[in-house]
Amino acid sequence: SDQRFSNMCKNQVAIELFLFPSAFCDVASLQKLAKDTGGELHFYPRFSAQINGAALRADIVRSLTRETAWEAVFRLRASHGVRVSGFHGNFQLRGADLLQVPNCDADATYGLELSHTDASTVTSQYVTLQGALLYTNSNGERRIRVLTSTHPVTNAAAEICSTADQDAICAFIMKKASSDVISVGLAEVRNKMLNFAVNIMRASRHLGSGGPGMYGAMPQQMHQQQQQQGL
Repeated sequence: SDQRFSNMCKNQVAIELFLFPSAFCDVASLQKLAKDTGGELHFYPRFSAQINGAALRADIVRSLTRETAWEAVFRLRASHGVRVSGFHGNFQLRGADLLQVPNCDADATYGLELSHTDASTVTSQYVTLQGALLYTNSNGERRIRVLTSTHPVTNAAAEICSTADQDAICAFIMKKASSDVISVGLAEVRNKMLNFAVNIMRASRHLGSGGPGMYGAMPQQMHQQQQQQGL
């Protein structure tokens, strides 16, 4: 249950699963054990020591030796006019914006969605984001790591698209989709991804054509993104 996962996180317990199924295995349901406790899942279907042995050994060694932040909590704050509207990854969400991660390792990634607040707009030339990770290192020392970044603000859609990180966007969309499949089903997620791509193409009509890095009316970065999504 969700309460059990919450209690495990409060006691700094993360679940890391190594699965070796030779028949059907409900991986989607088991994955929730890792997702809600800040853990990880490794999947080796039809495991063969000759074929998968080296990979298994490498995964175990990596899990035991990589740099890890223990008993961690993370919070991201944004400047006026912007708020965090979505959280994605393996963690337990406490309150509105505090991520509890019993096991925050060097291979973990987390996605956070930002949106404009309803009551205000961004009036400055930059948006500032500040993330703080409070954790215990492997020497038992309590530490805090703070990362602050600033991002320029523009009302020109062409500038946004021309500087878009297509790899980060695609990775975020795919990870979010794989998580949504469990709750809303494959058909609904497929439609959401299709609509997302169509909206990009529709918005690109307003950018004009013939500029540097353009494919028709679409910037090169977003054009390649459609190819990666198979559209």
